[in-house]
Amino acid sequence: MHRSAHVQTNWLTFCRNRILLRATGTWAVGLCFAVVLGCESRTPLVPVAGTVALDGEPLPMGNIMVAPASGPVAYGTIDSEGRFSLQTRDGVGCVVGTHPISITASEMVDDGAAIRRLVPERYSDFASSELSIEVTDPTPDLRIELTSEGLSERLLSNEGDLQF
Repeated sequence: MHRSAHVQTNWLTFCRNRILLRATGTWAVGLCFAVVLGCESRTPLVPVAGTVALDGEPLPMGNIMVAPASGPVAYGTIDSEGRFSLQTRDGVGCVVGTHPISITASEMVDDGAAIRRLVPERYSDFASSELSIEVTDPTPDLRIELTSEGLSERLLSNEGDLQF
């Protein structure tokens, strides 16, 4: 009886270990499959950076957005020297292709009581900006030229109405 109990214990240990090994192996294969599928579903991105100028001078602040027909939207913050670099929710860069862009820039005035646009409103809309970029390869020095033509001196108040 003692020998039978010992054999039974070994058999149970063998079965338990085999089940654990199969479960772990199945889980590991599933995890690898999920990682591979996750990586393949991401759209490849190309690094893009550059400067934005208004009437030939660096735009001192603002935001840029790039809207690919398919793939994630790319965006960047324009620094005090007009420089930006694009990124998406998936990483650094932009999807390859020709894409419309929008640029917004404004500053607080009157001790924060109002906002002044630094670029014409038309640049804030993809359709009316008439701006686009072509992304094919890594681009460290893209230059985007804007004009102040049509820039209004009106201020946008915190209540949302325009002041003259």
